[in-house]
Amino acid sequence: MKEKDPWKNNIVTSKNKIWFAIVLTVLILYVVFGDKTQDQIRNSDVTVKVDVSIKEQPSQSAIEQCRESISTATHYKKERLGYIGMDKGNISMTYLNDFGKAYKFKCVGNSVKLYAEGSDSWIAM
Repeated sequence: MKEKDPWKNNIVTSKNKIWFAIVLTVLILYVVFGDKTQDQIRNSDVTVKVDVSIKEQPSQSAIEQCRESISTATHYKKERLGYIGMDKGNISMTYLNDFGKAYKFKCVGNSVKLYAEGSDSWIAM
C-alpha cells in the first residue's frame, strides 16, 4: 500500500497569499504600534530643566512633605535627600548613598517615583 505524500498536491492560491499578507501586516502593526504601558513609553521629562525650575519654586513645606514621602517609601534618612528642582510641576530630589551612587526621586501628587537610569523612565513606588 502506497502512502500519499501530504505535501505533494498542495496548491497555494493567490487568495491564501493575500490572507497571509493581511495577517502578517496586522501582526507587524500591532507589534510596532500596539499597547504600551506608561513605563515603556519614553518620557521626555526625566531630566530636570534648570530654566523651568527657576521659574517655579515650591514652598518649603511642599519640599518637606515630598522628603517625608520618599523617606517613608524607601526608609532613607531625610537628611540625605536633597532638593534639586522642579520637573513639570513635580518636586525632584536625589539621595546619595555611601558608595557615591545618586538616586533620583520625584513626588507626583501623593505618589513617589524613582528614576530608572537603565530604562530611562520613572517607576512608581
